[in-house]
Amino acid sequence: MTTHIFPESTIEVGDRTRIGANSSLRAAKCVKIGKGCLIAPWVRIFDYNGHPLHPGGGRIGAPTPPDEVAPVIVGDNVWIGENAFIQRGVTIGNDSVVAANSVVARDVPEGTVVMGIPARVALRLADLDRKTELKPNLVQVTNSAGADAQRLF
Repeated sequence: MTTHIFPESTIEVGDRTRIGANSSLRAAKCVKIGKGCLIAPWVRIFDYNGHPLHPGGGRIGAPTPPDEVAPVIVGDNVWIGENAFIQRGVTIGNDSVVAANSVVARDVPEGTVVMGIPARVALRLADLDRKTELKPNLVQVTNSAGADAQRLF
């Protein structure tokens, strides 16, 4: 795992959280990951754009402008699939799933599965549980690109 932590910034990781190989956490202010999370390999979580966007801002040691930084909060019991990218300012609610290769640019509601570029809600886990109870052989959810959400589990 690679970490890049600016002075006076924090990365917090909760108990029982696992972070896969080659993942990258970068904090100019704050990245907070809850308890019991599973983060696959090659996941990127940044609370800033990765480099300054203004002229001359790329100098080593140059501060990142405050308007280019926003904390990232990952709730408890969240799964993040391989090669997902969580952008600055995002909050991922408890008990949620981010599908592999997704780019998350907006908040993720609690108890949902998001997928795609940009990531969008594909299903609510409560709905999946209800459908499984009623019709165990007929549950199939697809997003607009045709990806099978069942493969996430």
